[in-house]
Amino acid sequence: MAETSFHLNNEYNKCIIDSTEIISLGGPENPKLQVPMNLDLSPGKQKQQINSYILLSVEGKLKPFGNNAEISSGVSFPYYKVFSKYTYKMNIEFPLTPYQIMKLEEKRVDSFKASINLTFRVAIFEDLDLTSTGIKREIHFIAGFESTFCDISIEIPQSQWITKLLPNLGFNAQRIYELPATNNLIPEEYSQSLKELDSANEYMLKGDYDKVVSHCRNAIEPIKKKLPELKGLLTSKSAFEWIDNLNESTYTWLDKIIKGTASFTSKTHHTPSMGHFARHDAQIVLMITTGIIGYAGKCLIVKDFI
Repeated sequence: MAETSFHLNNEYNKCIIDSTEIISLGGPENPKLQVPMNLDLSPGKQKQQINSYILLSVEGKLKPFGNNAEISSGVSFPYYKVFSKYTYKMNIEFPLTPYQIMKLEEKRVDSFKASINLTFRVAIFEDLDLTSTGIKREIHFIAGFESTFCDISIEIPQSQWITKLLPNLGFNAQRIYELPATNNLIPEEYSQSLKELDSANEYMLKGDYDKVVSHCRNAIEPIKKKLPELKGLLTSKSAFEWIDNLNESTYTWLDKIIKGTASFTSKTHHTPSMGHFARHDAQIVLMITTGIIGYAGKCLIVKDFI
């Protein structure tokens, strides 16, 4: 629960945002974040006189991860008439583009953190006493306009961001690839590779890209140890023409990719750290690793039926 105060019409007021109530909508065509907020508003006092007002607009500027530059802005026109102390509910929507969402995911490590710069604009009322000949009469009129500002920080839990908000923004954090579930020739090694690949995908969603790369290396290792057997199977005669055509060239490609990737990823395997790899780096390594495991598993399953 985030809370801040702001001074308006000679009175302190409150703005409260419950991050768990933030939703996303619009899908890939019109993605946006909807931020609900509660405003505890009170009319101001001047010379013992209550000065009511109308809340004309609330403008918000979304600044993620401590950046001074805004990534999106939104405005709401509630037109609330504040004549007494009351809690008002309202929403501000922040439109996003697919590119902005991608850049947010590149910077996000766990939860989504941002600050919102809020601008409140009001029309101030004053009372005019027109009492005459014993008949009491008052009218309200707009005496002027006033603006005030405040900042409030929000933090959306990682689980909420990944499972609820990102999908409704139309962002697919990961693409799904079909891999053979089992392998009869190297069952233990293949099963271990799949488990490591699952862990890499989990850390990809969490934004821990160093661990993604580390688990990709672990996923490659069991297959790497079986390379001699894999080479023997690929170079043997086969009834399937496509395997015959690939033969040694395919094995050479697979061998080079595995050795190259294992060497590249080893820098975080032995020294756990954060920040060595960006999201794009981790995506490439994960994609290559997925291809290696899927290809090796597929070839061995095919050979198992010859």
